[in-house]
Amino acid sequence: MACRSTASLAARCFLGFLLLTGPGIAEVYKYQDEDGCWHFTDKPPSAGADVQKLDIPSAAKKSPSRDLNAQLREKYEPKSPVEEATLAVVSIETHLGGGSGFFISNEGYILTSKHVVRPEKTGQWLEIRDNVERLEEAFQHARRDLDRERARLRQIENRLKHYKKAIEDAPSGYQKRSAEADYRFWEQRYNSYKKDYNQVKRRYDKRKKEFDAAKSDFRWKTNLATLARNFKIVLKDDSTRLARLVRISQEHDLALLQLEGCSTPFLEVGKPDRLAVGTTVYAIGSPIGLSDTVTSGIVTHIDESAIFTDATVLPGSSGGPLITKSGKVVGITTLRIKEAGGSEGFGGAIRIDLGTKEFKNRFSSD
Repeated sequence: MACRSTASLAARCFLGFLLLTGPGIAEVYKYQDEDGCWHFTDKPPSAGADVQKLDIPSAAKKSPSRDLNAQLREKYEPKSPVEEATLAVVSIETHLGGGSGFFISNEGYILTSKHVVRPEKTGQWLEIRDNVERLEEAFQHARRDLDRERARLRQIENRLKHYKKAIEDAPSGYQKRSAEADYRFWEQRYNSYKKDYNQVKRRYDKRKKEFDAAKSDFRWKTNLATLARNFKIVLKDDSTRLARLVRISQEHDLALLQLEGCSTPFLEVGKPDRLAVGTTVYAIGSPIGLSDTVTSGIVTHIDESAIFTDATVLPGSSGGPLITKSGKVVGITTLRIKEAGGSEGFGGAIRIDLGTKEFKNRFSSD
């Protein structure tokens, strides 16, 4: 009885130890000695003992979600270098929209465009801001028109009061009938004007309320986007994680995030200098809400800072990788090049060597 009690306590303590130490212990065994007492160990006992292998609680095992590289490879079994590259691409969600990014090391470092994580300076943001300002001005004009119409209604109200008093003071006969006719004329006009005024004002009040709410939401989200340090990322399998902002480039449209505590798939860095006009390239990202999308094209132009391609780069793909047929990344796609005056119909990518130089020593890809 003492052995069983001691064994029970030992088991609880040992399993508690497993839960705390986690992946350091792979297997657990129990066996009885000659006195019938149970013993627990993480090493196989000597031959001849009556040994039973125990199931380790799931909390004591290494979580497979920490090895995202193995998890994604096992699930998708990529059949080409391009398909394999999609394992390393993520969607990035922000308060004002989102974009794409990709793992550049097995330690969870993610390269993306600066305007993805700081969208308050993008063409889309500027367009929204300009629309807000135009609508603000339009509402001010509408308010002034309503105020003028309201002033005219007050003038008619005063005139009606005047005619009403004239009717009360006028003796019976032509003078009284004339005052009554004038009163009816202005009363009809007043009622017609007031009906129109009330309809217009109701529409104005409704739309102004909606506009004020949208403007407040836009400004609030802009403030959040300006200060955000952590970002929700979506992996190829639609699972989500939280990545922290490591650094934002002051010179280029680039930013570096990190998903900590995970072993991740990553893209090998290619050599943009070896690209030639006409080389086939692939852009991977999440355009217009379509995750894990690949478009292809050819290199149309290369300069010291950018690669141009006719592969489609749409909103949502910005920040994703531009890769070669071998799956190596040569650029970070961005719409900012087009916004800055690039050729219509062509996508642009910042050369990957600028990214690795910008964040030198910030990540490794061993």
